[in-house]
Formats: sequence, C-alpha cells, structure tokens
Amino acid sequence: MASKAIPKPTSKGSFLLGHLAELQQDWLGTLLRWQKEYGDFVPVRLGPRPAVLIFDPIDAEEILVHKYKHFRKNFILRRTRPLVGNGLLLSEGEFWLRQRRLAQPAFHKARIALYAETMAELAVEALDRWKDVAAVDIHAEMMQLTRSIVSRCLFGSDLEPGDEAIEAIIDQLVNDFSNLTNAPVLVPPFVPVRDIVRFYRDKATLDALIFRFIKRRRRQGTDRGDLLHMLLTARDEDGTRMSDRQVLDEAMTLFLAGHETTASALTWAVYLLTRHPRALRHLQDEVDRVLGDRPPRPADVPRLTYTEGVLKEAMRLYPAAWLMGREVVTPCEIRGYTIPKGWNLLISQWVIHRDPRWFDRPDEFQPERWQSERVQHLPACAFMPFGAGPRQCIGRHFAMMEGVIILATLAQRFDLHRDLTRPVVPVPLVSIRPQGGLPVTVKRRSPASDVARRDVRERENVSRRP
Repeated sequence: MASKAIPKPTSKGSFLLGHLAELQQDWLGTLLRWQKEYGDFVPVRLGPRPAVLIFDPIDAEEILVHKYKHFRKNFILRRTRPLVGNGLLLSEGEFWLRQRRLAQPAFHKARIALYAETMAELAVEALDRWKDVAAVDIHAEMMQLTRSIVSRCLFGSDLEPGDEAIEAIIDQLVNDFSNLTNAPVLVPPFVPVRDIVRFYRDKATLDALIFRFIKRRRRQGTDRGDLLHMLLTARDEDGTRMSDRQVLDEAMTLFLAGHETTASALTWAVYLLTRHPRALRHLQDEVDRVLGDRPPRPADVPRLTYTEGVLKEAMRLYPAAWLMGREVVTPCEIRGYTIPKGWNLLISQWVIHRDPRWFDRPDEFQPERWQSERVQHLPACAFMPFGAGPRQCIGRHFAMMEGVIILATLAQRFDLHRDLTRPVVPVPLVSIRPQGGLPVTVKRRSPASDVARRDVRERENVSRRP
C-alpha cells in the first residue's frame, strides 16, 4: 500500500511565524485543544520549519523506539550545545552509542543505591533549616536542594578552595542561557552582544575549573564513590577512555538534567498535595509507618509505594519534559505518511499523559492509580516522563530514588498549607514551572513516635468508655 502525502495544516498560521504565534500565546492550552479538534497527527509550521505534532503513544513508540535511527534531536534542543557540549543529550550515532555504553555503569541500580544516604542527608539538612509556620517558595527550595544533591553525587565532597565556585557559575550560566533562548529575537551565538559575551566568558571560566578538577582526580585515582570517578575510569571494549573534554560535557549534561526535572516533579507534587489534604495524610501515614522518625534508606524506597505514586502522578499531570522533538534525517513512514528529511516531529507528553483513552479521569490527582493493575497494560509511551527507547534518560532511576527520598523526608517533617484562592499558572520553559514560584506555609509535625503514642492513648480511652 502506497504511503500518503502529509496533509496541509488545518489552520493557516501567520506568514512569518506560522503556528508559533498561536502556540506561544498558550502552549499547553493550545496543544490540548488542537488534539481534540484535529486528532493525534497535526501538521504545523514553526516559522519556516514544517513539523507534525504527535499526540498518540503508538506513534511516539514508533518514533522513539522502533525507528529512532531515522531521527536526530531537533533544532530547539540543539541550541543548548554551547551549554552542554557534545554530551549524551545531543551526541548522535556511533559516538552517542559509545558514550552511553561508557556512562551506563555509573547508573546501575546498585550504584545508585549508594547515593541514597547522600540524598537523605542533604534533604534533612535543607528541611531542618526551614522555620516552623513559615512561608517557603517550594520551587526555589527544591531547585537548590536537587542542585546540591547532584553536585555532591557528581563531584563528591572533596572540593578544594575555588572548586565550590563550580555550582555558582553553572547556576549563572543557566540563567544567562535561559534569557538568551527565551528572548523575543534569537541572536546568533557569534554576534558579540553583551549577554553572549558574558555567557562565553563564564563558560570558559567554568571549563577551566572543571578541567582542573578532572586532572586532579585523574592523578589521585581514588574511588570516592561519585559519578565523576565512574566517568573518569570507564573503559570501552577496546580499552579507550573518555577524553577530559568529553568527561566535562557529560558532567555538564548530568548536572543540568539531573536537578531541574526532579525539582519540577517535587514542586508539582507539593502543589497537588496542598489541593488534596487526604492524599497528604495518606502519604504521611505511609512515611510514619515505614520510616518512623529516622531518615529514609535505600531499602525503604520499594516500600514507599504511595510516595512513589504521588511523584508519578505529579510527573503525569505536570511532566518536566512536556514536548519532545525529533528531526528527520532519513525519510520514514509514520501513521502511513512519508515524513521527508528536515521535518520536525513534536511529541507532547503534556497531552498524552492527560488522554482519557489511557487514564481514567485523567485530570484528577489519583496517586493510587499507580498501584492498580491497569497501569501494567498501558501502551509503552502513554507515560514517559523520562522519554522512551534507546535515548531514554540514563538517570531516570537516580531521579526516582531522589524524588521519593526527598518527598518522604518532607512529609515526615511538615504539614503543608497553601492559599487556594491564589491561582498557580504552569509556565512551559525548559520544564513546566509555576509562575512566580510556589509559596507554601510549612508547619512542623510532631515526631512519628509521639503521634503513635497519642493514637494508642486515644484507642485506650475509647475502650475504657462505658
């Protein structure tokens, strides 16, 4: 059967921007509306670039799993190359496959379990600094906490004077890069305007710092139990190792990808819990039962099933990766249509995760759905907060363990309250963020042991009543 030609876009769009003008007014609302109006395969034009919006998990699986070699990362993601270099996020072909093979041992589940103690330690330190009955910007706090965790797990705790500047400079670089890429007019990277000059100056400073750190660690050769050591000592089948430049690019990729997505999931989990007090109480009951008053350990994570469900439900409703792009490098067939070279395919997790075909009452927050049998029969790409296929996020197990540990530590220590009359607007940037942050009033809970003793006393009093 001959393949079909791609139909023309249903709406015309503007002459210069195509459909970007309408999308940029409200990306999230427009994507949901277009899926209802036009279906799961929606041709559009993004400026001069032809593209198709994909809203079906079967098509997503075809693109990400079965025919992934026909595609490369799209132009939007490739703009991050000055920041992350040629790490796993952007590298392609045989070079990517080699790097993935070299980096994979650092993310085996047994290795990740070794980081759980660091995650719990830093979570306890951060939360113990919060004041009782105080307003806290949850998004800012989670960004800072997850950044500290990935920094410690990546670089270890042996930073010397001057090395601690690495984290601050990365933070500045991310802010500068975000301002450049979100500007109304994209300035080419070779134009020496002030922001671009500052970005490349700070990037050179950061590269020098990390190169110095890498060279010192190569000389020492000691396994300090961190991700950097794994990258430095990884050997390919022919015995070759990563160059210092490649280690730097992978470290930058892991640092940037390793904190923003987890911070986003935790922020939206707290938002949803403040809207659903019963779910918060259920979460606290599980944490009290499993942990008591002690910090979480790796062996606790599989027992914190409701905690994991809260995190997954937050990632379903507010996926950090809300739109995933691929560019066609060799023509291929999707849904019976021949997709030419140079076209872009944009897969929307934001839409797929909210589709009633895959999830009962999809707009409702139901952590318990992840303990039901139905989720075992979902299409492979109906839930993909970390992507899918060979290019699936290498750090997904790290992120899930980190998220469960932080969420459990938070529920163990605090009750959460928010002004429900204040609207929270999701803004789709690198991840989906709450506009203006997420202010929440935190109130310290009694220790679980005190709560247990109080419950026993109450039951005894009830039993003594005539």
